[in-house]
Amino acid sequence: MRLATRTVVITLVVVAGIVVLCALTIYIVPYFADKYFPTGEDPGAVKGISKYGLFGEMFGAVSALYSGLALSAIAMTLYLEARSRKESRKPLVIGMIDQNDGIYIGKPTGERDTELPLKITVKLENQSIDAALNVNLEFKTPSGISISGGIDGPLIREASQEVVLSSSLVDRHWRGLLDSLTSNTTVEGTLLTKYRSLEGLDWTTKVIYELSVRSGQPYVQLLNSVRNGEWRNDVPWDENAIVPLSAKIKKGSWDHTPSK
Repeated sequence: MRLATRTVVITLVVVAGIVVLCALTIYIVPYFADKYFPTGEDPGAVKGISKYGLFGEMFGAVSALYSGLALSAIAMTLYLEARSRKESRKPLVIGMIDQNDGIYIGKPTGERDTELPLKITVKLENQSIDAALNVNLEFKTPSGISISGGIDGPLIREASQEVVLSSSLVDRHWRGLLDSLTSNTTVEGTLLTKYRSLEGLDWTTKVIYELSVRSGQPYVQLLNSVRNGEWRNDVPWDENAIVPLSAKIKKGSWDHTPSK
């Protein structure tokens, strides 16, 4: 149920409750008045309808209760309306990796322990009318790779900006990645874009990419040389050589939710 609908329902329930309580007093007051102020032959007994007024005065707090319930209903309505307005102005920032040249593996480094450079270029786009604050990115894979970055200032309305994420992967991280890539198996990489609205609400946009090595290129041979520890001698890595990865968006993976 949407927030606006819940607001209307709660308000109607509270108002209906107040009306029912007021209606019941028509029957409750005479009942208890007859019970506690019976009319009899005693000259001091309360006569006629005056006993209803006397009984009602004993429960003046009920009127205060009705007023309190009404004020509570108004306060709740205002709170829910303010919250609904905040959420209706949520920013929408999308982080995108170019399918052809947005992510690549660079030449390995290290004399003894091989480190594998991984570079990702993400294009951020603010597709809402308000600025987004504290924009941060995180890219991670099931093998334990996690790379973070962000921008310094706010991302204004309908603006775009590129962010470069880079890291040197150690053996326990790049080995699982290369095992999949060299066996023609796609690797899932999740890109999280986190940001805050001007109203102070945090949001996350998530998209999953399927990474693979481009076919018809000698890139698999280069990656295998890293896996086998032969990249230093047997397989020449040119100083500027890279292995570009294909990054395709996984169908149905887009998600835009409040941050936890």
